[in-house]
Amino acid sequence: TQAEAALQRSEAQHRALVEGSLQGITIIAQEGMCLFANRAFATMYGWATPEGVVGQSLLQFVAPHEHPRMTSYLAARLRGETPPGRYEFQGRKQDGTLVWAEALVSQIEWEGCPAHLFTCIDITERKQAEEALRASEELNRRIVEAVPGGIIQVSPDGRIVRANAEAARILGLMYDDLLQRFVAD
Repeated sequence: TQAEAALQRSEAQHRALVEGSLQGITIIAQEGMCLFANRAFATMYGWATPEGVVGQSLLQFVAPHEHPRMTSYLAARLRGETPPGRYEFQGRKQDGTLVWAEALVSQIEWEGCPAHLFTCIDITERKQAEEALRASEELNRRIVEAVPGGIIQVSPDGRIVRANAEAARILGLMYDDLLQRFVAD
C-alpha cells in the first residue's frame, strides 16, 4: 500500500541521515548502556562495527579520570535534574588511546523507554592546537619578561595593552597603572 511505501521511504531517509552523519551518535539507556550506535561513533572509538558498541557501558568510551563526572551527569538525569547538555570530555578508544570529544546530550524516548541521545565529535586536533598555542604564549611571555630592557605593546589607537615588568620599572609605574595609559603619556 501507499502508506507502507511512504513508511519505508521515511525509514530509509532517517537511516541515511543517521548513518551518513559525521557526528558519532549513540542511544544510551537510563542506566548507561549503549542501545544503538552509528558507524561514526564506532569509528571514533576504534570499534570495527556499530554492533560491537551495542551493549557496552557508556563508561567504556570515557577516560577513567572522567568516570566520576559522567556518572554524576547520568545520575542527575535519572533524578530529573538537568546536567550540562553540551560539554567536552576525554574519551577512550577500544585500544585505550585517549581522544577529546565534544558531546551534546538530550533526553529522548527509545522503544517506549526514556533514554539519552548522545552525539559527539572528535576535537582532539583542536585541543592539541589549543595546548600548543598556550605553550607558545607562555614561552613568549617568559622571553619578554627575561629581556633586560623595557618592552611595551601598543594598540593602533596608542593605548598600552601589554608591557613587561622592566618597562614598568623604567617608567616608575605599577603594571596596572601602565596599562591605563597611552604611549603619548
